[in-house]
Amino acid sequence: MLRKIIRSITNLQSLRWNKGEIPENLKLNREIKLSTLSNGVTVASQYWEGPVATLGIMIEAGSRNETMSNSGVAHYLEHMHFRGTSKRDKNQLDLDVESIGGALNAYTSRDTTFFYMEVLKENCAKGLDIISDQLLNSTYLEEYIKEERRVILMESEEVAKDMRETLIEDAHYGCFREHMLGQPILGSINAIKNINKDKLKKFISTHYLGPRIVVLGAGDILHSQLMEMAEKFVGHVPSTSEFPFDGEHSAIFTPSLTQTKDEKAQYFHMAVFSSAPDWSDPDYWAFLLLQRIIEDYSTQKSLRIDSPDLIFNQLHKDLDKIQGIQNHNCLYFPYKDVGLFGHYISVTHESAGQACKVLIDSFMKYVEKLDETQVSRGKNRIYNELLGLELGSDIVMTIGSQLIYMKRLVPRSEIAKRISEYDVKKLQEVFLKYFGPNKFGIAIRGPVKELDKCLEYIS
Repeated sequence: MLRKIIRSITNLQSLRWNKGEIPENLKLNREIKLSTLSNGVTVASQYWEGPVATLGIMIEAGSRNETMSNSGVAHYLEHMHFRGTSKRDKNQLDLDVESIGGALNAYTSRDTTFFYMEVLKENCAKGLDIISDQLLNSTYLEEYIKEERRVILMESEEVAKDMRETLIEDAHYGCFREHMLGQPILGSINAIKNINKDKLKKFISTHYLGPRIVVLGAGDILHSQLMEMAEKFVGHVPSTSEFPFDGEHSAIFTPSLTQTKDEKAQYFHMAVFSSAPDWSDPDYWAFLLLQRIIEDYSTQKSLRIDSPDLIFNQLHKDLDKIQGIQNHNCLYFPYKDVGLFGHYISVTHESAGQACKVLIDSFMKYVEKLDETQVSRGKNRIYNELLGLELGSDIVMTIGSQLIYMKRLVPRSEIAKRISEYDVKKLQEVFLKYFGPNKFGIAIRGPVKELDKCLEYIS
């Protein structure tokens, strides 16, 4: 029985489409309606009948829009938005969310801030009222600023213990040292300690502007309803600011090496990245496909029969020869004007040099040893993801990201069509523009002996 299941999964993964051909179901798109308020706020919605709707507000303001003196302010605001507004103190805010059965979530990235909530359809107006109130009317009481400072500093300590996150941040710093993209989203410790009410309010008045805001709805909410709510709750937001934007200049990728000596490290850790396309670059789709072709390597493939890790690609074959791999991730970070593509790996000390060689060599192997079977599998993974894009939270997040990064809607049929046009030759042509010797941002961490092994190969 197990063999039959594995065989059926393998057959699905290996299903091939002719160039330019996509699954029939992906030719159909749910309509997405788009409007703009007089102050520049974008309103977008996708409707389907059901008991619930997801509402969200995405703002083009993230850690890249900070300075060294207010580093971490965007993430700090995310915390403060849950601490009460001029209409609702913290307790009332919690009660109002609970009273409508809402599931409220938020995150801050390098480019954006996003708040969203799933509610019963009859509670849509209350839901958007709560989200907009949080974002626009928070009070920033001094006692809460101090409390959240302690929370964020503790969060920073926890992140510092996560070697994967630490190495990724180290690589960002090396690649974008002259830009705020190179700074951690949580902010520097010194800056966090000096965040105050004035800095919080100034960031809001500088970046929370109409043309930088997208109001989103998915599920059982009519576009006309969402427009009416948006006009009521965010129609008064100013469209301009007296302060200049920070962080809007383009980041430039710089090859780099960041090494941290850690004699007590249990494993050797490495992150290696190449420059990659930003969200709006036509080559974005090629790298999206490459990430799906490679995927994460797992040492426990036999225990996960439904995993794409069952299907080896060239990198997985090379990694399979290394003893002591603890973790591997293939990562693509597209931003507004630049991107990073690469890997994180942790291995036992004795395998440090071998792992370093395999990962650095892998970039040119994407060009030299890519084949149509791997490409087909990568396409099928994306097609499956598109067909499974049904959760309201995923849909509002996708629509918001497209509108902020690409400045337009990209229906799933277009995504599938763009992916379908790639074959080995076309992908190789794209990758050759980005991959090459000495074009890497590398971060390594471990005992000196292992660092030296890796440095021998890097140099």
